[in-house]
Amino acid sequence: MISYLDTSLLVKLYVEENDSQKAREMVARTDIAASISWLSDVEMAAALQARPIRSTGGPTKTQLDQAYSLFLRKRAGGIYTVLVMDRAVFDLARSVAER
Repeated sequence: MISYLDTSLLVKLYVEENDSQKAREMVARTDIAASISWLSDVEMAAALQARPIRSTGGPTKTQLDQAYSLFLRKRAGGIYTVLVMDRAVFDLARSVAER
Protein backbone atom coordinates (compact mmCIF):
# COMPACT_ATOMS: atom_id res chain seq x y z
CA MET A 1 0.00 0.00 0.00
CA ILE A 2 1.17 3.55 -0.72
CA SER A 3 0.19 6.93 0.63
CA TYR A 4 0.12 9.20 -2.42
CA LEU A 5 0.11 12.95 -1.82
CA ASP A 6 -1.44 14.86 -4.68
CA THR A 7 -0.50 18.46 -5.37
CA SER A 8 -3.54 19.99 -3.70
CA LEU A 9 -2.53 18.29 -0.45
CA LEU A 10 1.16 19.13 -0.91
CA VAL A 11 0.36 22.83 -1.30
CA LYS A 12 -1.55 22.73 2.00
CA LEU A 13 1.56 21.35 3.71
CA TYR A 14 3.75 24.23 2.53
CA VAL A 15 1.38 27.22 2.31
CA GLU A 16 -1.16 28.01 5.00
CA GLU A 17 -4.68 27.77 3.60
CA ASN A 18 -8.02 26.21 4.47
CA ASP A 19 -7.54 22.65 5.69
CA SER A 20 -3.74 22.96 6.06
CA GLN A 21 -3.96 21.73 9.65
CA LYS A 22 -6.16 18.82 8.57
CA ALA A 23 -3.64 17.93 5.83
CA ARG A 24 -0.72 17.98 8.29
CA GLU A 25 -2.64 15.77 10.73
CA MET A 26 -3.55 13.30 7.99
CA VAL A 27 0.06 12.97 6.83
CA ALA A 28 1.30 12.63 10.42
CA ARG A 29 -1.23 9.86 11.16
CA THR A 30 -0.05 7.44 8.51
CA ASP A 31 2.64 4.84 9.09
CA ILE A 32 3.21 4.54 5.35
CA ALA A 33 5.93 6.56 3.63
CA ALA A 34 4.44 9.48 1.72
CA SER A 35 4.75 9.12 -2.04
CA ILE A 36 4.69 11.70 -4.80
CA SER A 37 5.29 11.45 -8.54
CA TRP A 38 8.03 13.05 -10.58
CA LEU A 39 5.36 15.44 -11.87
CA SER A 40 4.93 16.89 -8.37
CA ASP A 41 7.84 19.31 -8.92
CA VAL A 42 6.15 20.79 -11.97
CA GLU A 43 2.70 20.81 -10.40
CA MET A 44 3.96 22.45 -7.20
CA ALA A 45 5.80 25.15 -9.15
CA ALA A 46 2.70 25.84 -11.25
CA ALA A 47 0.33 25.83 -8.28
CA LEU A 48 2.50 28.18 -6.24
CA GLN A 49 3.13 30.55 -9.16
CA ALA A 50 -0.62 30.74 -9.83
CA ARG A 51 -1.49 31.72 -6.25
CA PRO A 52 -2.54 35.27 -5.53
CA ILE A 53 0.03 37.32 -3.64
CA ARG A 54 -0.62 39.21 -0.42
CA SER A 55 -2.04 42.32 -2.12
CA THR A 56 -5.03 40.14 -2.93
CA GLY A 57 -5.07 38.34 0.41
CA GLY A 58 -2.57 35.57 -0.27
CA PRO A 59 1.02 34.98 0.82
CA THR A 60 3.89 37.10 -0.47
CA LYS A 61 5.98 36.10 -3.48
CA THR A 62 8.91 35.51 -1.12
CA GLN A 63 6.80 33.15 1.02
CA LEU A 64 5.72 31.20 -2.05
CA ASP A 65 9.32 30.93 -3.27
CA GLN A 66 10.39 29.75 0.19
CA ALA A 67 7.57 27.18 0.25
CA TYR A 68 8.71 25.75 -3.09
CA SER A 69 12.35 25.70 -2.00
CA LEU A 70 11.40 23.88 1.21
CA PHE A 71 9.40 21.33 -0.78
CA LEU A 72 12.38 20.71 -3.11
CA ARG A 73 14.80 20.37 -0.17
CA LYS A 74 12.53 17.89 1.60
CA ARG A 75 12.05 15.90 -1.61
CA ALA A 76 15.80 15.85 -2.22
CA GLY A 77 16.32 14.82 1.41
CA GLY A 78 14.24 11.70 0.89
CA ILE A 79 11.15 12.63 2.91
CA TYR A 80 9.01 11.42 -0.01
CA THR A 81 9.16 8.28 -2.08
CA VAL A 82 9.19 9.49 -5.68
CA LEU A 83 7.16 7.19 -7.90
CA VAL A 84 8.48 6.79 -11.41
CA MET A 85 5.82 6.93 -14.06
CA ASP A 86 6.53 5.40 -17.43
CA ARG A 87 4.83 6.57 -20.60
CA ALA A 88 2.16 3.85 -20.52
CA VAL A 89 1.09 4.78 -17.00
CA PHE A 90 1.10 8.48 -17.90
CA ASP A 91 -1.03 7.84 -21.00
CA LEU A 92 -3.49 5.73 -19.00
CA ALA A 93 -3.79 8.38 -16.28
CA ARG A 94 -4.36 11.10 -18.86
CA SER A 95 -7.04 9.09 -20.68
CA VAL A 96 -8.85 8.42 -17.38
CA ALA A 97 -8.71 12.13 -16.48
CA GLU A 98 -10.01 13.13 -19.91
CA ARG A 99 -13.14 11.05 -19.48
